[in-house]
Amino acid sequence: MSQYSYFYQFLAPVSKELASLANELEKTVFTSPRMMLTHSRVYVENILKPAM
Repeated sequence: MSQYSYFYQFLAPVSKELASLANELEKTVFTSPRMMLTHSRVYVENILKPAM
């Protein structure tokens, strides 16, 4: 599997799931707003879980 660079790679040490989800959100912003909104909710929930 090849390693590729992306903007949200800095999140990978904290959570690979968050890094992957952020990357997908960036790709869907203009192609599918509904999917972006659905995934952004999950993204925010996963960010808040450790804080609570």
